[in-house]
Amino acid sequence: MGNKINTKSIFALLVTLIFLSACTQPTSTEVNTPLSSPATPTTQPTEVKPIPTQLLVNLTPAQLAAIQEASKKYNIPVDQIKIVSTEAETWPNGCLGVVIPGVLCTDVIVDGFNIKLEANGQQFEIHTNQEGTSVIDAAQQLATLGFVVSTIDRTIQVVNPNISLGPTFTPAFNGFLPSGGSILDTAYVLDFTNQAKVISIDANGSRDLSFIQNPNYGLAIWRSGPGTQPLLAWGTQPTGTTQTSSLQISNPDGSSLETLLTIDRETSGPMQLVAEIWSADGQSLYFSKEPVGLGGYIPFSGASNLYKINVVTKDITEIIPQTPLTSPQTCLDAISGDYRFVVDHCAQNVITIR
Repeated sequence: MGNKINTKSIFALLVTLIFLSACTQPTSTEVNTPLSSPATPTTQPTEVKPIPTQLLVNLTPAQLAAIQEASKKYNIPVDQIKIVSTEAETWPNGCLGVVIPGVLCTDVIVDGFNIKLEANGQQFEIHTNQEGTSVIDAAQQLATLGFVVSTIDRTIQVVNPNISLGPTFTPAFNGFLPSGGSILDTAYVLDFTNQAKVISIDANGSRDLSFIQNPNYGLAIWRSGPGTQPLLAWGTQPTGTTQTSSLQISNPDGSSLETLLTIDRETSGPMQLVAEIWSADGQSLYFSKEPVGLGGYIPFSGASNLYKINVVTKDITEIIPQTPLTSPQTCLDAISGDYRFVVDHCAQNVITIR
């Protein structure tokens, strides 16, 4: 056992979901005003001219990718963009050293380039990998903090406190039994108002995600990394004559829906699979096997055990094993940001880090 903190009582908190609406600004030179990134596309965008033949000469794939990224993002013809400098860099993570609000970066060293461009008196900094297949604008990224709350009358609403976040502030919650999460300015949440379902909600309203059928009480969100799509993960509850529970994933639009694992109640006992949290790189999903309570739900926020499944190979790693149903259940509270420690309250009046 690790560190222990005595406590006389533990309060169950209803935590609101936070979502981020990101916007960017390009880096300016010392004598020029930054060029703001447009909030919405113009109705008649400037036609992007093809790269002239002479521009292709002596350009590396990374340089060409950087020019194309700046041209597409800032709506500047490519023949007006000049390369100021190209410096080899070793980036500390999969986000190429750029802090992106709401995005969890893979913890991997990436060799690449810091490429500075200039166009119309403005300077842009583009980070790439060596091959130019991963390209990220290093302009300062800002975000607006918002909340999704469940009201007393059991409606789900968006609340905007008008709190701006800088690029170093990325809210993250690693508690178990997640009731949802966010991808940029859209939140994805469980709705238990009537029959259990998942909805997406933003400033314009909400809609049902009908491709998610019979979800239980865990909805894990992976916000994606450069060049990848976000993912949702959930478990299904046994209903009617169906005595199986499955762990499923898909893109937010329902595409690439896949079942990772299925258990049968007759062989596994009264258990269901619950999605808990994604790994930073989106390659693994942490999940638990929870007892089926009254109506298929349990009233406490926590996990009873912890496993990890590789979404590609389907290999499963046991982190914290199942315990007999007579032992404390749903008492694992959260996992640390580096996935090394789990905090629990399985012993009475004691919080343990292990």
